[in-house]
Amino acid sequence: MKETEAKAAAPRRPGNAEWVVLVAPDPEGRGRQAQALREAGLTVLEAADGAAAQRLIRAVGPVLALVEARLPDQGGGELCRRLKADPATAAVFLLLLSARRDQAEAVRADGWLGPLATPEEVAQHARLLVRLAQAEARVGEMERRFGAALASAEAAARARDTAMREADRLKVDLIAMLSHELRNPLAPIRNAVAVLRSLNLAEPRLQRVGDIIERQVRQLSSLLDGLLDLSRITRGRVVLSRQPLDLAPIVERAVETSWPWMVERRQVLTVTLPPTPVRLVGDAPRLTQVLVNLLANAAQYTPPGGHIWLTVEVGAGHVELRVRDTGVGISAELLPHVFDSFIQGPRSLDRAQGGLGIGLSVVKQLVELHGGTVAAHSDGRERGSEFIVRLPSGQAARPAG
Repeated sequence: MKETEAKAAAPRRPGNAEWVVLVAPDPEGRGRQAQALREAGLTVLEAADGAAAQRLIRAVGPVLALVEARLPDQGGGELCRRLKADPATAAVFLLLLSARRDQAEAVRADGWLGPLATPEEVAQHARLLVRLAQAEARVGEMERRFGAALASAEAAARARDTAMREADRLKVDLIAMLSHELRNPLAPIRNAVAVLRSLNLAEPRLQRVGDIIERQVRQLSSLLDGLLDLSRITRGRVVLSRQPLDLAPIVERAVETSWPWMVERRQVLTVTLPPTPVRLVGDAPRLTQVLVNLLANAAQYTPPGGHIWLTVEVGAGHVELRVRDTGVGISAELLPHVFDSFIQGPRSLDRAQGGLGIGLSVVKQLVELHGGTVAAHSDGRERGSEFIVRLPSGQAARPAG
């Protein structure tokens, strides 16, 4: 009996909401991916081809199936299409691997990752989809209970609105909880690095280890701060401290924060301000954060030696802040979604750049809290990009929440 046929005979899970099925033809690669998924706390069943996977998923009813785009007996997209068309498996979340966005959308997959994704990144996305599936299951239960109790279509519509808001709250609460929990180990790690440096050890390898730990702790802290910001903004817990401002000091602070990243990558930054002071009403730290996020995004996706421009222009009743770069650009398919959270595309699949894809989402929401707008422009891959923030000048920003 083949391995996949034996696994297809596994008993139905007894209400376990964290079972996933991994469908991949290469045993070695499948084994590495399965190990990463198990280390993420998931229970993993494996299949090597589409036919065995379909039998296994029907028998077990997992919450998520991870499907390689290329399978020996049928395409991964075809398997996803069949699973979505089958009432017995239509509710299973599908993550299409080694694929493109258009391929995933064509077969109604719930997510996709490109061929450069590592097993650890796949496991992170799988874990997030499992959490999302659990949240939707709770929402679905709420909808069923409401539907049974409400007689009119109007009451049923209100119940759906409540369920959607609850789904958003659950997702945001999950992000906030994870961010807080992951911050707890950072303080002792920082202290350990400080103690290591205080010993004045001359061993170069120990110094390099200290540098690596410190750099990664800063990176993790930055990512968690971004997640916490996103959760606070989404829940309407950000209150702007609005006051009349001169924009020049805000630009200066943002450049000062961003400058080390550009120096490290030997990038050129050109800042252009109007000859007269630029006045507006807003929250200085939050506007600084907007510029820092835009400059960080430009630095991350501009090759070493590239050029970045920060330009401030004053129009009739508004102020424009433009951040332009000579970086990798934005593909046409990604451009409409560039301000969405956790978007995976050609830009974000280059994991060497770091980040979770939330910086631009925070920018959009903070700008809108100030009564402004933000837009992205790019002529395509390798053609650079430009982000334009437009804020009202001399007018109060609208209240948060």
